[in-house]
Amino acid sequence: EVPREPVLRDDLTVEVDESQAVAAVELWWSASPATGLENHRCWWPAPVDLRAATAVFARVRYESGITLCSSLRHLQPTGGAVALGDTWPDASAGVGYSWGVCTTQFAADNPVAYVGRSINDPTRAIFHSGRQAGGEGGGFSVFFFGLNDPRWNDGQFAALEILVDTLGADLTQLGIELTHVSDAGKQGCQSAPARMSHKDGLVSVSIDLADYPAINNWRQVKFALLSGQITGPAWVLGPIRKLRGT
Repeated sequence: EVPREPVLRDDLTVEVDESQAVAAVELWWSASPATGLENHRCWWPAPVDLRAATAVFARVRYESGITLCSSLRHLQPTGGAVALGDTWPDASAGVGYSWGVCTTQFAADNPVAYVGRSINDPTRAIFHSGRQAGGEGGGFSVFFFGLNDPRWNDGQFAALEILVDTLGADLTQLGIELTHVSDAGKQGCQSAPARMSHKDGLVSVSIDLADYPAINNWRQVKFALLSGQITGPAWVLGPIRKLRGT
């Protein structure tokens, strides 16, 4: 029997279906502008920062393996949100992924692919290929939604740098697609080959708007999609940094 949809109350407590055993209850919140494009939002795990939050929902996972989400609740930020600095602070937020299956940034219990925050450095995300291809790697796609968090994307930077530790694997065919919305509200996507170099034993991926002539400024970019091939079963993404200057 499928549980009832969870209800997120006004006080942000969650009503669950008590007829079934609950494994976990999570709140996810967003500071992204309320543009109506909910699939562009950058989501953070609780605790909810009411100074910045524009939306929140509950995610309930039952011991039966069923996961359900509540309806989205829109919020009015109280104000006084703090800027996030030049390095994306938490890889458990704003990162989505896929290893040959359709997943979302919330599906951390997906049996084929998962991402976990590094124990020693929260700015790095560890990706595993799970059972796909015997755990030997393959094609991947990674989404970064942090560009749609106004506390981080101030538009006043020249490029993005994403560091990747391949853990000895080969990383090839890497491309970057940026989804953007113009000032007039028109949505578009533009792709370009990734600029890759080596830095302190890591792969440095640089994203420069000079490679994307359809995009006028970083504030128009809602998320980035990195896709390519990797030969290993696990790899590490991050930190992600804004590069100032020219």
